[in-house]
Amino acid sequence: MGLRSCAALHQLLAIRRLPPFSALRDWYYVVVLVDKFGLHKTTSGLGTLSAYVLQRGEDPRMYYRLVKRTTGHRWGEVQQLGVEWVRHTALQVWSPHL
Repeated sequence: MGLRSCAALHQLLAIRRLPPFSALRDWYYVVVLVDKFGLHKTTSGLGTLSAYVLQRGEDPRMYYRLVKRTTGHRWGEVQQLGVEWVRHTALQVWSPHL
């Protein structure tokens, strides 16, 4: 984007009335995870979230904490609620900024 610093990104998002970068990023990740590993979704052989993350050489606990910190719910609960709930909730979180 050609920005010189994180502060410049923060200022650009604020000027455009967008949420802080961390809110955009975290909710985006949660939506992607639930979309990919939703409870009733076929994952095309990807298996569970833990197996997928371990295959990538990462720590699954990081992902579970991200989901809990972002949504206030545990991963299993978020899976049950589904991707539409996650998308709707993300938009509600972002709406004060829009």
